Amino acid sequence: MAETTNVAIQQRSSDQTTDRDIKAIRDDIAAKRESISDTVDKLGDRIQATFNWREYVSEYPIITLGLAAGAGFLIAGIFKRKPDPRERIFEAFSELTEDMADRLSDVMDGVVEKRPMTGALKAALSFAATKAISSFVKEQFAGNGGDLSRDDSLQRRVDQSSAPN
Repeated sequence: MAETTNVAIQQRSSDQTTDRDIKAIRDDIAAKRESISDTVDKLGDRIQATFNWREYVSEYPIITLGLAAGAGFLIAGIFKRKPDPRERIFEAFSELTEDMADRLSDVMDGVVEKRPMTGALKAALSFAATKAISSFVKEQFAGNGGDLSRDDSLQRRVDQSSAPN
């Protein structure tokens, strides 16, 4: 019987240590869970601070403006429309008239003496020459080879005479 009581005492003591161990384990788990929760919250705050674009804009405004301008040019380059043939012709024509005006002003430098009104005179002559060249080319492109206003007025007269009164 002495042996049975000894076994009973050992079972009680092992039950008490098991209860204490379970309680210690549960406390340890709760502490670790709280520690993990705090770590996750801190990590979330750091990630949010890292990806907060408003802080970068306030901290580095010049770099931000440069990046925005670069992105704008990139997007504009991607969606740039191609000029049609008419626009290309007008572009070439404008470059041609600009070159002719520059050449004419260079020629006029040698002909006209240097006076205070020389700049205005050169500008007027350049404008007149450019206007004459542009009218000539415009008539050639129109295919009429002549006076456009006369053809339009003649057509209007024909339309008015054929209209019922």
